[in-house]
Amino acid sequence: GASHGARLALGEVLAIARETESAPVALSALDVASGLAARRGDHEVAVRWFGVAQTRQDLSGLQRDSADDAFLLPLVAASRAALGEERAAAAEAAGRALDHDAALDEVRAWLDRQEDAATR
Repeated sequence: GASHGARLALGEVLAIARETESAPVALSALDVASGLAARRGDHEVAVRWFGVAQTRQDLSGLQRDSADDAFLLPLVAASRAALGEERAAAAEAAGRALDHDAALDEVRAWLDRQEDAATR
């Protein structure tokens, strides 16, 4: 389905981000991962990866375009609401503290788990 296609595409973007060390590609991968996690109900992970993306954005000076904001921000807001203010703040803070490469590794591992669950 659409979720499977999104996971495959995200896997490809992660590989490109690693290979090219492109900050914009990595930021896009983290944004998509955050949105996909939110859509799958993995709210803590969604907010955590949003925190990583926000830090990357702050450090690089890159900005999301308005279409990306329109897609991502409502999903993150729903995840924040599902977690509650305290848990959401803790998840975002953990993401902001997470090393960039470790975050990409987390996304890859999460995608692998999603694929494993989908094939059962």
